[in-house]
Amino acid sequence: MNHKLIALIAAIFMLTSCGGALEPDASGSLPAPADELDITGPDTAAYAAEMGLSLEEAAKQLADQEGIGQLQQRLQASLPDTFAGLWIEHQPRYRVMVALTEGDRQVLDPYLEGQPFAQAVELASAAYSLRQLTQDQIRVGQAVEAVAAAVTYYVDVQDNRVVLEVANPGLLMADLADAGFTLPETVSVEQMEVTQRQPASNQGAVIEAVSPGGMRVALPVQPPSNASMAALMQGSLHLVDGCLRVSSAADEPGFLVLWPNDTEIQFAGETVELLNSQGEIVARAGEPIRLGGGADESPTAGERLAEMIPGMPLPGCPGPYWFAAPLETMAQQAAADIYSDPFSSGGLLAHFIYQSVPAEAAAEISGELTLDQDKCIRVAGYTVLWPPRVWPREAPLRLVWEGETPLAEFGDTIRIPGSEKGPDDYRYFENKINCPGPYWGAADVLPPE
Repeated sequence: MNHKLIALIAAIFMLTSCGGALEPDASGSLPAPADELDITGPDTAAYAAEMGLSLEEAAKQLADQEGIGQLQQRLQASLPDTFAGLWIEHQPRYRVMVALTEGDRQVLDPYLEGQPFAQAVELASAAYSLRQLTQDQIRVGQAVEAVAAAVTYYVDVQDNRVVLEVANPGLLMADLADAGFTLPETVSVEQMEVTQRQPASNQGAVIEAVSPGGMRVALPVQPPSNASMAALMQGSLHLVDGCLRVSSAADEPGFLVLWPNDTEIQFAGETVELLNSQGEIVARAGEPIRLGGGADESPTAGERLAEMIPGMPLPGCPGPYWFAAPLETMAQQAAADIYSDPFSSGGLLAHFIYQSVPAEAAAEISGELTLDQDKCIRVAGYTVLWPPRVWPREAPLRLVWEGETPLAEFGDTIRIPGSEKGPDDYRYFENKINCPGPYWGAADVLPPE
């Protein structure tokens, strides 16, 4: 799905309370009463920062969005032959765009009566109704399924078309023609950005390689795509029965990895290494690995894979399967990550910051577990970066270890092994962390005995 449609969906379904009918302000929005606007919540602050708005204006626009979502539903139900879509624009000014294939602004007046955002609504013309685009999107899905092509397709309401992205458009069009399919005129076929080269196929493949010593390895790669799932897998990469699997322990079966389409295999002696399209090493058998993507653990997964990756399922290499997203280099994977979780319950209680791996236990700090004025957790003057398996809880506000074992309550004195850390020690630190330093990276803190 493209970023414009993602932004639209996010905007339409951010639901808050709408205000009453007042005079429109300079932006075209009719503001809700000040005492009904939530200008303190994290959503309002994030929206204001993203759009360059004051907290009050951000709150007004968020308060509009439930009504805007309802307007879309009403227009889609009442004007199926002419309604072509709805979206929100923020530049050059805030406005709600409604597209119709025919009619003028008066067509919308009955649906906007009493709505606080009515003055922000503007009309756009379109050639195709949303219903037609949706129906054509279904036809696209049926066509590409018939030729077993891996594509991305979606309705782009702003451009009033169905977009079909594929790695090799010429090959897809030839396959569709051979199968007797003609795409509707609403469809725009585009080449997706996948690698530096155009793939020879729109399907996946099983790459077979043989080491200098005669060891055979099968490497299943996915169809070329610019989309991937966003879960995270961490473990070790093991060569099992000629296939590469990721698991948290060598004696666990783990997941058979389906690699990105541009993945290549090489051997360092008898050790398997995997490369990306730039020739950088992204994985090595027998070593830790960190990869994004998503799992398919269903018993029929292998049968479905046969349609997109000829040669699957592999004999002796059963699922479950992990669809790997494009991998970072091994050096990038080794860098620790950092996460900030605003812990809230009816309001912000604390900024809980934790690491993807524990810090090294080079020293130790000791002091009272406190919250500063910014709701940052501090000990001995440091903002603490907690290790995995430690979590905040409330009533009373406290920290627990994995399994809900008590670790410490705020006000307790706590000793934390670890080491002093800075933004350069973590990936994307400055984009995630709002609490001030200095920072203490905690080692693997254990509960008191």
